[in-house]
Amino acid sequence: MKRTVIEKNSRESIVISNTEYKGNKYVDIRVFYKNGPDDELKPTRKGVSLRPEQVAALVTALTDQATDEEVDGIVVDGHARMNTLKHMPT
Repeated sequence: MKRTVIEKNSRESIVISNTEYKGNKYVDIRVFYKNGPDDELKPTRKGVSLRPEQVAALVTALTDQATDEEVDGIVVDGHARMNTLKHMPT
């Protein structure tokens, strides 16, 4: 299983991996913590599992937040989808 590990701080990491549950495929984004003397990563309940077709919307939302730009619509699988992103009031 392919997974990407991004160190959050000295005790926690964000792990992105492909998972399968009840025959459905997901991209799992979860916080892991270091456990024991060997610093083995263990999952926490903090995270989210997305269907693969939802990943593009998440990337767009994250990019929007990181660059502080407004996004009117997004493109998923070559199709424009307007109002897919719902901006929460701050």
